[in-house]
Amino acid sequence: PLNPRAFSCEGLRRLPIASPSELCEALELGRRRAAVLETTRNRSSSRSHCLFIIRVERMSPATSDSPALPCFGKQDRVAPSSRVSVGKLVLVDLAGSESLKKVLARDEACEDMRRKQAIGINRALASLGAVVNNLNAGFECSSAGFRSSALTMLLKDCLGGRARALLI
Repeated sequence: PLNPRAFSCEGLRRLPIASPSELCEALELGRRRAAVLETTRNRSSSRSHCLFIIRVERMSPATSDSPALPCFGKQDRVAPSSRVSVGKLVLVDLAGSESLKKVLARDEACEDMRRKQAIGINRALASLGAVVNNLNAGFECSSAGFRSSALTMLLKDCLGGRARALLI
């Protein structure tokens, strides 16, 4: 980020998308990068949370005599009379909660890694649950506890304010 004190998360990528086929390619890239391992309960168990954020920008037409101004994050220039509307859709695939007793590996070399993954997954899910409970209890977004995990920081603008969330 531009601000060194701003939140950042390793491994995030921002890809410009210009067509439906590019969107499908980006989804496939994210699916391939997701951490999946075999467990005793599931042949392909998600070992990470996966977020796919679709940000759509729509620019209203500008008058031809308006001087051009730079548009944030773009090489293009936008006339000052233009209005940019932004919408955001966040698709989230959460890794399932894990009982440490049930996190069994086929070989001992993987057991420690799976234990650490399970602890990280459970910690992030517990943080998300606490934030959702705090928001439902009437806490303001500033005091809901979003800073407790990278997952809740990434989902902050999707859970509070005028955002709509749907869990499936």
